[in-house]
Amino acid sequence: MDYFPFMKDCLKEFQYPKIQSMDDPEITDIFSKVNREFLVSWILKQIDQDFCTFVENATKEDLAEIIYCHGFCDASIKYKFMNGECESNKQFRILYRMFKHLKSVSDAKKCDQQVDNFPLEQIETCSNFNTNLFPTYGPKRTLTTAERHKKMQDYRQEIENLRSSIAAAASKQTQNAPSLDPRLTHQLGATMHDIEMNFPDFKRKVLDLMRERDGLEVERSCFGPDFAEKLAACSKNMKVLLEYIQSINKMADFNENNKDLDSVGLNNRSSALMRQIAELCNDVTALKKE
Repeated sequence: MDYFPFMKDCLKEFQYPKIQSMDDPEITDIFSKVNREFLVSWILKQIDQDFCTFVENATKEDLAEIIYCHGFCDASIKYKFMNGECESNKQFRILYRMFKHLKSVSDAKKCDQQVDNFPLEQIETCSNFNTNLFPTYGPKRTLTTAERHKKMQDYRQEIENLRSSIAAAASKQTQNAPSLDPRLTHQLGATMHDIEMNFPDFKRKVLDLMRERDGLEVERSCFGPDFAEKLAACSKNMKVLLEYIQSINKMADFNENNKDLDSVGLNNRSSALMRQIAELCNDVTALKKE
């Protein structure tokens, strides 16, 4: 961040000694460590006139304590900053904070002066200004405590009615949501049970084929002449079944309140099993091509 333009503007705005006759290189020298003590003292005087007497006889250590106590720097670098021994970007950051605070204090004083000088006529104009934004609905009046209480009760009742309407609409949508045929649910469950029971044997056979390809000692596997067609059909059917289960899962996630969809029970374990079977089928198909 380039702090120099902002700090240069502050020096000119608050009339740093001889600032109007200086060029940029000379202004840069103001921030050098040789001038650090004078610059910090000058900024503190601009921030608060109460500092004027104190900083006249203050040492570098005293000034370091002041800028630390006012939150402009950490305790670990307060003396390094005053001696110009810390990194240049940290020095400029601390000076930037001081100028930023000076600017904020000055702006606040200007606002206070503007408020003090606010004309009485303008105050009366603001007080008498008609704030009724909708005059066609009649004059605006202040409600009594009882009227305000009654209106709040009416608002609460309207909110409750709206909540009830929303809940009723949501319940109706749930009742009309599509559900699975119980017979299909039973058939899917039975099919998944058979697949789970036969999966270990199928996986063992495929792994034996993989080891046989790598030249390892395994029991020779024998397959019928129509094995390739059956495997292709199995792979295709597994893919269709996996897509179907995924569709059911999406429906269940979309309408989690529908008990029929939740009862399918095919979300995670079944989908993972389908993926494993599909991968094993792909491995066997690849072996056939070899």
